[in-house]
Amino acid sequence: MNWGPQFITRVGGKLQHSMLAGAWRVGPILAVAAFGLLLLPASFSQSLGPDVAAQAPGSPEKESLSVNPLTGMVSASGSDYKPLTAHQRWKLYLKQNFWSVGAYFGPVASALVFDQASGDPEEWGGGLAGYGRRLGSRLGTSTIQACFQSAAAAFLGEDTRYIVSDRHTFKERAGHAMLFAFVTYNNQGHKTVNAANLGGYFAASAASTLWLPGQRNVAVYTLTDGSQQAGLGALANLLQEFWPEIRRTVLRRP
Repeated sequence: MNWGPQFITRVGGKLQHSMLAGAWRVGPILAVAAFGLLLLPASFSQSLGPDVAAQAPGSPEKESLSVNPLTGMVSASGSDYKPLTAHQRWKLYLKQNFWSVGAYFGPVASALVFDQASGDPEEWGGGLAGYGRRLGSRLGTSTIQACFQSAAAAFLGEDTRYIVSDRHTFKERAGHAMLFAFVTYNNQGHKTVNAANLGGYFAASAASTLWLPGQRNVAVYTLTDGSQQAGLGALANLLQEFWPEIRRTVLRRP
């Protein structure tokens, strides 16, 4: 097989063309996402009390906003919890969803492992053209989920980070990870239902019916696909919880 520049250019062109050909399918969701962005400033400003909002962006209390390249998540300490400032919310939103490897690893891997491998939806066919459409679809749902979650979390005062367990045993930490697929911390550091995150899954699933081929019952598809996404989120929590050990033992990094 010829792996020269002409071959690479031809393959890249086909993939780009297939994604552009299906862009009209994703257009409605991107429009909704853009509308969500317009809501973010107001939501962020309402979510913070005066003490939290007064913290300087460069304050020593500022926690790391490093995005995990595999899960696309950011962790916060459960034992020494500090709520997000408005500045941190904006930075986290942009890094977690646009300016990091983790922002794209999930859609790229999901489109390949779950969609392309199973040929779902079958109307999109196989090869680079089919993968391009499936990748565009995953990127579209990821965008709307992120916009919905960030805006709703800011408005409700919920944290969009993963709250790391302060326990030590595997069983306790694993249980914590599963629980925090459905709960999070509010601005006061108290547990609350993770309504923004869960709502984002179902909103993105419902919106994806705008471009997915075939006739679908919107309510049934939203319930089933949104539940599946929430389940995958719980598995991502497990990976995020034990990421320090994975870095040390598997990746040989501190």
